[in-house]
Amino acid sequence: MRSAGAKVLRSPWVWFFGITAGFQIFRGSFGDTLIFGLGALVVALAATGSIDRDFLNREQVRHTASVPVAIGLALALSLLPRHSPIHAAIFIGILPVVLALVWHRDSGEKVKPNLREKRARSLWAALTVGICVWELAANIVGQLNHTLTKFPTISVLIDPSLDTVWGQSLFVLLWLAAGWGFLRLGIRK
Repeated sequence: MRSAGAKVLRSPWVWFFGITAGFQIFRGSFGDTLIFGLGALVVALAATGSIDRDFLNREQVRHTASVPVAIGLALALSLLPRHSPIHAAIFIGILPVVLALVWHRDSGEKVKPNLREKRARSLWAALTVGICVWELAANIVGQLNHTLTKFPTISVLIDPSLDTVWGQSLFVLLWLAAGWGFLRLGIRK
């Protein structure tokens, strides 16, 4: 039992989700607290080895099934009002399928990245950390100043364009394309 607890504490993803869940409590966002809290629980279980299995083989996902589903999702998420109960129902409905697709057993020893991959990883890591620091600072300043515009979060900056059908459609298409690309990346030999 002691080693399982140590594995959980050594997992950076447990810390990421746990701290983010705590921050959502500070923000007063019950929904986001629930999402990140459940995420912390799932990655903590994974760190202990309790969920060490493949649920769905991504190679078995056929284009004949995934393309109509992606088109249906793109249309529904583009044309229905954002932040609506219908949007929430769609995301809750597809969550088990998404988790089954992306969750897979650790494949063991990893191939060492070449210099280009190391540079790309460093660039993405720096960009991600920068965005996280911006969001954290903007949320804290916004909470303390009771304003969203003096030091805006990224969502405050892009929400006006996402409130249009074209902006929402473009975002949904990019989001689905990125997800499909990451799934394909995960099954390359």
